[in-house]
Amino acid sequence: MLQIAGVAFAVVFLGSLFKQEAKNGWQMILALGATLLVAGYSLERLKELYLFMKELFDMLPLDPLFFSILVKLLAVTYLTDFASGMCKEQGYSTLGTQVEIFGKVTILFVTIPAITYLLQVFAILGGE
Repeated sequence: MLQIAGVAFAVVFLGSLFKQEAKNGWQMILALGATLLVAGYSLERLKELYLFMKELFDMLPLDPLFFSILVKLLAVTYLTDFASGMCKEQGYSTLGTQVEIFGKVTILFVTIPAITYLLQVFAILGGE
């Protein structure tokens, strides 16, 4: 986290210098580069989380479908937040809001198989 905070402080500092000199092109390139750098770090963390969850789910007697649904949920959540934030940062707040709505609908559709699976498990546990 310290590295990400350092990158953010450096980008804000350099961005303010470029803003004062009216070099908006450099400011946008700097922000895009920093965004890609932070996204790379985030993907590394998500990879670690994926491996941990896979290990955990391999130990539990759950359907592999359940794990794939959770991975899809994490991916949709992360990508929706990232895309929405980028849209809003660039001044397209309406588009950012629409991306958020689409992400929520996608999450709803992805969770339907998980809910069905859980209902089946509860039915088995209940003795039906």
